[in-house]
Amino acid sequence: MIKLSNAHILIAEEALTLFITAPLPIDVAFKMKKILQEYNPKLIIAKTKRLDLFKQYGEETPDGFQIKEENKEQFDKDITSLVEEVVELNVDPCTTKTSWLPSSLVLSPEQLSILEPFLVLE
Repeated sequence: MIKLSNAHILIAEEALTLFITAPLPIDVAFKMKKILQEYNPKLIIAKTKRLDLFKQYGEETPDGFQIKEENKEQFDKDITSLVEEVVELNVDPCTTKTSWLPSSLVLSPEQLSILEPFLVLE
């Protein structure tokens, strides 16, 4: 089981996307598929809740949402509560050897750090 904050769910999207089209060994691809099947609904829920807060406390502008001054304090409390909420993915991390990952799969240290709960490299 993987436990993550909604903040981690939201920032992991880009890094996990790298695995969607990367050619991986079948066992790694299967494990990552299972992780993504658990992850994607959690991502949708977190994004929806975040958008709902922006709509509730802000006004839509051409550049996105602007939080109304009178709502900033409550918005800050609610958005903090949302991102700190812990969710569970009913799947184990993918354990694999670094030599099994394709050399075309290039990750920055930041992306690797974000992926740590999902991917255990030996």
